[in-house]
Amino acid sequence: MTAIPPVGTTSGSSGSSSSSATSAAGGSLGENDFLKILVSQLKNQDPLNPMDGTAFTAQLAQFSSLEQLIQMNAKLDTQSSATGQATAASQTALAASLIGRTVEASGNEVQVTSASTVSITADVGGTGGTATVKILDSQGNVIATQDLGTVGGGMQTLSWNNDAGDSAKLAPGTYAYTLTVTDKSGTAVTVTPYITGQVDGVDMTSSGITLRIGALSVPLGSVVAIEPDPATTAVSSSSLSSQEQPAL
Repeated sequence: MTAIPPVGTTSGSSGSSSSSATSAAGGSLGENDFLKILVSQLKNQDPLNPMDGTAFTAQLAQFSSLEQLIQMNAKLDTQSSATGQATAASQTALAASLIGRTVEASGNEVQVTSASTVSITADVGGTGGTATVKILDSQGNVIATQDLGTVGGGMQTLSWNNDAGDSAKLAPGTYAYTLTVTDKSGTAVTVTPYITGQVDGVDMTSSGITLRIGALSVPLGSVVAIEPDPATTAVSSSSLSSQEQPAL
């Protein structure tokens, strides 16, 4: 009895034919395969009735264009990767240079400490108006409300006494807040909240680089202003003083 080979095994020339058929059926025909088929057809064509090579030439040009596009995409991917690495290195260096510096970043969080004063920073539109701040818990519920009176327009630092607020005293922690300012006509003006503080450290997270400002975590991309380095300012002032000449 003749043994039947296991499924998937081939032998001799039939195996090559099967492999070629599988390659073609699987849609993996490449430029080299196309050239082999073209040469084979040219060898076996009727010399008295040769085939028209226009279609073959057009298809060969398409293969060449596709190969160039693939190479171009590979080069672009390489350049994009290099650019991304350079950007990440630059951002890391910038973040590290901010340690000890005072920055201003977009955000509506406030850190309440054991001190009696609570402060927030916001850019108030127009000429300002009457301000009210609401403190929110982690679920977004209002847990405290404070009337701040009349505030002007522009960048403002608003403070109140946590021991004598309109609501119960806030326990130390990090809170979100909303600041509402209405003008004399009762219309709400635009308010943009900010986080201001000294950078204590830098964290590399899966979502990007963040700065630690006390208990607050601020994305590097949200920084809108950086205060001058006090040490550099002191050195510059000292240098200017040493250059002053006594009056004759």
